Amino acid sequence: MVADSWLPELGPASDSWDRLTERQPEIFDALAEMQSVFWELVDPVILELCRIRMATILGAERDRELRSGRAPAVALEAKVEELPRYTTSPVFSAAERAAVALAEQFVLDVKGVTDQQVEAVKEALGAEQCYALVHALQSFEALQRACLVLGVTPVPATIRATAEIPESPENHDNPENHDNPENHDNEV
Repeated sequence: MVADSWLPELGPASDSWDRLTERQPEIFDALAEMQSVFWELVDPVILELCRIRMATILGAERDRELRSGRAPAVALEAKVEELPRYTTSPVFSAAERAAVALAEQFVLDVKGVTDQQVEAVKEALGAEQCYALVHALQSFEALQRACLVLGVTPVPATIRATAEIPESPENHDNPENHDNPENHDNEV
């Protein structure tokens, strides 16, 4: 990963996310709006497994650690631990295996995606969710690669809107918690 952003006016990678999103808010607003639709159309556990697998392959360490908050944490974390073994681990459903396999191939070589991979997802999820999943994969990959190329670390408090996570009750009434990234560790 780039130590400092190659956009010098943005500053070091550890604090450049806010500056980047402020520089072109229309792009990041559109991305947030688009991604919020995916969380409504596709099973959140499947999306999160795909996003995390893609981040792992790309070496997007911080993105791999983030969680959307949409998938039940208990169910998700057991599967995240097994994600490197998704093809054989009994904790994954057929739908999850098919989607993660598609995500993996998508990020490694999109032209290598096979009809069989797409058919497996369509069979497991239906055509509409398959279509939404493919668009979600493209969006996740674009954001992860952009952060890597720009040397920008996503800040959970800033990008949590991409999953439209409701404010937790304990944070809602305390104004000190609203913009403090430390209060949102591991959330998207």
